[in-house]
Amino acid sequence: MRTTVTMWLLCGALVASAGLNVYHVGRAAQTAEPLPDVARCAGTQPVCPMVERLGLTESQRQQLVGCSAGVCGRECAARGQRLRELLRELESALNADPVDRQGIDRLADEIAGLRASEWKNRVNCILQVRETLTPSQLERLVASVEAP
Repeated sequence: MRTTVTMWLLCGALVASAGLNVYHVGRAAQTAEPLPDVARCAGTQPVCPMVERLGLTESQRQQLVGCSAGVCGRECAARGQRLRELLRELESALNADPVDRQGIDRLADEIAGLRASEWKNRVNCILQVRETLTPSQLERLVASVEAP
């Protein structure tokens, strides 16, 4: 059971990583400095090393990075920013004199909601990876993340 949960969490991390690769590739296109982990195929197409290892088709690659690069990616960034703001507010509220317990409870509830949203997003990423990859690609992914 532990291996299965670990495998699916790592698969979710793959999708998140693909989203970061899309972000960095876009950023690299705007700067003169190439990023070390992104190779260029035929001098034009950025390629993530995991894409080559798994032998992803173009369609599979688009499915896995499409959500992270689009609306979901922006929502995730906004959620992360809001979470950081709430954690700063919570720290201030906990250090305040006098302590506003209702305000702290409200902040804790909002933080918990954002964290729950993050977990749901991770689970959806895991499901997306599972639906997109072939059984042999999934085996290679699991083997690559379980290797010491």
